Amino acid sequence: DDNTAIGWNALFNNRTGLKNKAIGSGAPFHGSCANYNTTIVHQALNNNDTGANNNAVGAFALLNNASGFYNNAYGREALLNNVGGTENEAFGDQALLNNLGDHNIAVGDQALVSNTTGNANTAVGRQSGNSIINGHDNVTIGHFAGSSFVPSPNNIAIRAPGEGPYADTVNTSILGRTHAVDVWNTRRP
Repeated sequence: DDNTAIGWNALFNNRTGLKNKAIGSGAPFHGSCANYNTTIVHQALNNNDTGANNNAVGAFALLNNASGFYNNAYGREALLNNVGGTENEAFGDQALLNNLGDHNIAVGDQALVSNTTGNANTAVGRQSGNSIINGHDNVTIGHFAGSSFVPSPNNIAIRAPGEGPYADTVNTSILGRTHAVDVWNTRRP
């Protein structure tokens, strides 16, 4: 079976799973037949049952994953509520916290934190795309970028904050701040 378990109750219920690596208490505790998973830190991938080829590093990372596969979660509570979503990448505390979708990429603390059923979204930056719930194919780059895209598909926001009338946009690109003040012009002699 070639499994490695280090820590209190690590791989506790594993019965038939192969080539799993678990380091930390209760990592993963409930899984019985999953293969090729790596977990590091307290209760990462704790509820995994059949999900395979997942990597979880950080307390409670991929905690509720049951059947999702090919997910990478690095950070406290990254992909915490992912149950069956596949091929997601979460780097940062609470990145993709509520995700149920597939093919999402979140880099930054709380990036895509509210995403549930949205697919193929990419968010880079702290709280980037944090209000996307079920939108798909969105790209947000920067702190709070695109944080008002709720059900919107096919949008790009680069360093554009959440305020503004963007909740229902489709196929839109937003660059920069929407309410910027030109400091240079206000200081002219």
